[in-house]
Amino acid sequence: MSLTTISELPNEFDSLVFDEGLKRIPAFLRNADKARERELASGNGEFFFIVAEQWIEQASLLYFFQRSPTEILESAESGLNDFVKSLELGYSVNPLTALLFFSVAVVIDNRPMARFIATAPEAILGFLDDPDSPVPVSVQIVFELLVNQDHKVHHDLEYLHSLLFELPYEIEYKLVKPELDNLYHLIASLVDQDESAFNKNLHDRCRIRIESLNRDLDEFDIPPLIDWTALGLIQFARDRKIKTNISHVYFPVELLDMQINP
Repeated sequence: MSLTTISELPNEFDSLVFDEGLKRIPAFLRNADKARERELASGNGEFFFIVAEQWIEQASLLYFFQRSPTEILESAESGLNDFVKSLELGYSVNPLTALLFFSVAVVIDNRPMARFIATAPEAILGFLDDPDSPVPVSVQIVFELLVNQDHKVHHDLEYLHSLLFELPYEIEYKLVKPELDNLYHLIASLVDQDESAFNKNLHDRCRIRIESLNRDLDEFDIPPLIDWTALGLIQFARDRKIKTNISHVYFPVELLDMQINP
């Protein structure tokens, strides 16, 4: 059966990148199984992190080629499992990477793994690398949504507001600032139960994501077609009975309806 690609992507990507990825990544993942026991015994977690990233890239490929939601989620779950192994072995990541895999855990409704990531040592999650940056503060606030710590979320949002909108920010965060600003507004509208504002901010996130992919992707990159962070926030909104009316190719909400964990 021939594969049908997503035709309505708002960005233009080189289809050869997807075709080559569909050949390369599954082959890599099959070979990775041979090294698992050795890495568990003597590795530092880096191997499992590399494999985890490949599983997430494969999930994007499966989505692009319109495979079933079950296949997409199973690939994402495999990536989550390997990511957790990397943390258990002490491998350090950056906060946005921690947020991505935390969001995957929320999307597949594996709350114990989401909690494991959220409670990992701050040094491993990269929170201590630049503690005054809005990046770790934003990620920590998303983590707090998992256990409905709204009082703490409101308090931390005030601090994040000062970092994003009142104080000068470091130039190295210029490219991610639109996404961080939007993440702040999404969280604020979520805890305020403001359905209209939450949907407006999701709409804004679509535009920001399109601009980011157009600007930042290398021509050989497999683009992150699934916005796992947005889907995780949409799931938190559903938990709070907030209805979302945004339909976008980068927010495949049908994945939330096919959660693979009971």
